[in-house]
Order: sequence, then structure tokens, then C-alpha cells
Amino acid sequence: MNTPINTATFLLEQIGRMERSLAKVNARAEAEIDAIRQKYAGQLCAVKLSLKKRSTELRTLCRDHDSDIFGDGDVRHLDNGALLKQEIERVVKKRDLLENIDRAGRNDLVKVARSVDWDAVEKLTDVELVDLGTERKRSVKYGYDLSIKETQ
Repeated sequence: MNTPINTATFLLEQIGRMERSLAKVNARAEAEIDAIRQKYAGQLCAVKLSLKKRSTELRTLCRDHDSDIFGDGDVRHLDNGALLKQEIERVVKKRDLLENIDRAGRNDLVKVARSVDWDAVEKLTDVELVDLGTERKRSVKYGYDLSIKETQ
């Protein structure tokens, strides 16, 4: 007899079987994916390291030759992409800031793990930063975008 209970029992059995099947297939897939990751790990590591070195080299070049590369602008279009210059502000991360925050009674700027909540500190006014013994410092951030090509 086909009752709602019988149908529900049958559907639960089917769902359970399908979930177990899915778990087995998923486990096999993950094992194969892990093997592929391990196979290419050395190559990926080498390429990532080379990329990081070249990226650092480019940023250093931009910093050391800012006026030659950017002149008065903040973008330099080249054949293989664009060099970008962005002036940013960041809070100077002083070593004694945690003690200064404690003395100021600003527990809202401290994370539970007893470290400075830099996101909260970044939002402070310059006067508040000085009261805590630090300051906001201007610096220049360099980057690049390979999708921007020089237009002639």
C-alpha cells in the first residue's frame, strides 16, 4: 500500500544512499585533486617566488626612480601594462602603542588576544593618535595593472 509514510521511508532510503554515494565520489575527487596539487607544488612555488621577486623589483624601481617614471602623474602607461602610483595614509605601528592605549583607558582598541586593533586605530583622529604616542604617516604605494595598455 502506497501511504505517505511508506513514500517518506522510501525517499529517506534513497536520499541516504545518494548522500553516501556523493561522499564516496567526493572523497575520491579530493584525493585526486590533492595528488595533482602535490604534483605541481614545486613548480607553483618556484613561479610564485619568481613572481614575488619581480613584483618587488618593479616596486623598488618605481620608488627609486619615482620622478623619472611618473613625473607629476600617478599612472605611466607602457607597452605591457601600466605603472600605478597611489599616495596612501597608514598609522605608524609603534611598539609601545599597546601600553599607551592601556594608559589612555582605550580598551576598545585592544583585541582579546592583547594585540592592537589596527583597524580601530586607523579610524582615530590625528589628535587621538598623538595622545597614544603614534602618528599618521603619508607614504606612496606602487602597483601595476597588466590589462592597461599604452594608447597611441
